[in-house]
Amino acid sequence: MPPPSLRDLVRFLNIFLPASLTLQHGFTIINDGSGASVNKLHGLKHWLNSSQSLSSLMMSLNTGHLQLLDIGAIYDALGVGEGLTDPLSVLPKPWPLLCTARLCCIFCTQNGAQLHTLRRREKLQEIWFLDADYQWTRAHLVVAHCIACKADFYPDKIVHRDLANTRVQMLEFDSKYIRISKHGVWVHRNLAIAQERSIVRFRAGWSNFALYLNEIIDSKTRKITSRQSQRLFLEHFARRLLRAHGKEASDFLCAPNPNSQDFAKHLRLILGENGGVIPGAMIHGCTECTHRKRYLSDLVEEGAQLDNQVGALAEIPPVENNDELTAGEPQNHNIPAALQNLPRQMETPPDGTPRGYVRMAVMDGKSVGHRIIFTLKTFVASYHAGDQSMNQTVQWACGTPIGWGKCYNSQSSPQVLEILNKIWSDFPTLR
Repeated sequence: MPPPSLRDLVRFLNIFLPASLTLQHGFTIINDGSGASVNKLHGLKHWLNSSQSLSSLMMSLNTGHLQLLDIGAIYDALGVGEGLTDPLSVLPKPWPLLCTARLCCIFCTQNGAQLHTLRRREKLQEIWFLDADYQWTRAHLVVAHCIACKADFYPDKIVHRDLANTRVQMLEFDSKYIRISKHGVWVHRNLAIAQERSIVRFRAGWSNFALYLNEIIDSKTRKITSRQSQRLFLEHFARRLLRAHGKEASDFLCAPNPNSQDFAKHLRLILGENGGVIPGAMIHGCTECTHRKRYLSDLVEEGAQLDNQVGALAEIPPVENNDELTAGEPQNHNIPAALQNLPRQMETPPDGTPRGYVRMAVMDGKSVGHRIIFTLKTFVASYHAGDQSMNQTVQWACGTPIGWGKCYNSQSSPQVLEILNKIWSDFPTLR
């Protein structure tokens, strides 16, 4: 008889156990059986816990010493009834296993080929995991390790040494799992997407989203905190913003395991502290923000009543049922003198040229105070000087973001113009 192999064992399990059972469940049945039917499993269980060869097991099967042909006996030993359609419901549910999706080290390469496979660094770590079904569960965390460069691969990041031999952290953009606490708390990425939708659609903050999760989960033992909800927001949007700005994972390197403040500070250094632009937004176009260029003749054909006199606007209809607003107001509004010298709208499209398209962009701002205050003296000086900044966001009329900048102390025209020029500086043909 030729020497047995692992394939022989797999073939044996496939023959004598149902196809619906995983290999882990198969070994659970073998090792955790009880009652009279355990005697039928004793031979196989003894072989699994000893150094006997697979050939002796196969010989026992051939001679009939190990009778495992009756799968019903195994079900009886586990208390599985005939009407049960899902045998897995009576088995202990295995813990989820969180690990990196990579098999080889991305740093140890030669001619484009990866040289070293990853190994498990240490024993499995027990963590708390909030899964995609909004359920708290215990899980195992595996940290993969490269024995050559000593890099550690987590599900959501990679810790390695840079050229200065300093340990740094690099994010995994496509991670399914995100750590939100140093105390071993992880969540599925689907919850980060749900948080993003809540912020966009319902203007929900970090605390409100944490309260919402705790209410629908209704767990008496585990609660997600506002700080953990904030960390989930930072981790998810850091990846979204880096990709939107055309950054690679290797562009964002920071000290391992930073707190939320240091994490956000380093992200601002990468994306820009006083402004930024999303290159991909420049090629965006949709029916809500982009339309064919219209000329004066188009408006006339559509029945628009336009006043041809320079220095006057078309007649504006009065506001109905509101005498307080319309009383004493002229029906025609004069154009400021500074605008009268602007070029008039073209009557018709130039001959032999394409009509072209027009996109509408919107700029808006929100005033915020600087919160990094070191001493009371600095705070007083900052307060008296009115040291306020206004974050200006620029987006297409449909809401697609283009870029952003800061105006200090006031929303003055030179500062606004500087923001616009900076955003379109690398796209002169799209101005």
